[in-house]
Amino acid sequence: MTAISAAHRTLPLPSIVRVTNLQNGRSLVVRVNDRGPYARGRIIDVSRRAAQLLGFLKKGTARVRVQVMAKESRQLAARLRGGKGGRLAKGDSPIIVDKLPKPTVVSENLLPPREGREAERTSPLSPVRIASAPPPSHNREGAPRAPHVSAPPDLSPRVSVVGVEETKIFVQAGAFANFENANRVRANLTGIAPIKVTTVLIGGRDLFRVRLGPLKGVGDADKVLNKVIEAGYNDAKTIVDGASEAAASHVVTY
Repeated sequence: MTAISAAHRTLPLPSIVRVTNLQNGRSLVVRVNDRGPYARGRIIDVSRRAAQLLGFLKKGTARVRVQVMAKESRQLAARLRGGKGGRLAKGDSPIIVDKLPKPTVVSENLLPPREGREAERTSPLSPVRIASAPPPSHNREGAPRAPHVSAPPDLSPRVSVVGVEETKIFVQAGAFANFENANRVRANLTGIAPIKVTTVLIGGRDLFRVRLGPLKGVGDADKVLNKVIEAGYNDAKTIVDGASEAAASHVVTY
């Protein structure tokens, strides 16, 4: 809990993400190393220290934007896998080093031993010689060079601040390619909370989103989400929309 870490349900382990608190603008890079959260309406769990740095430790929840840092995530995964495509085997070291020099072996074919003293003079092992390994390379100061180790991503707890925009919280029952399906869902959920169908262009096609809200806070969103799920829409989720972004973020807990 004192480390800068987080839990996510689907991201590869480990991953590096940037979590931005949309309510105060604080942004922090964290390492995802666990599974969760398991509560509905939550996108990510962060450690106590991360929540403190992001400024919502006492509140328990916050509206956040989670951005995957693909390059840093790949570097970390490659380092832990030893530079290979597979998983880190049991007993393997996560540190990457240069290959050590191997001794060379020189061999000769042995002649059949002669009788008497000639056979005694010819030892079966004498023609086999093992060359010594070359000495390790040295730098200009004469000290042996240190093995190469891949540098891990910088995960020092540095908090940056971005501009804060007005955000609104919704519960999205679903997104549909057919307007009639979306309108049917809207009719089924009428009365739970203010609800409407909006359009969004994703992947070159229009989708019709059914959203309830805007809601006052995370607590109200949790209540509405539970009612929507009880109505049979198990894929419903909590969404936080920014003033300039169509689909901003979700809710984080610690």
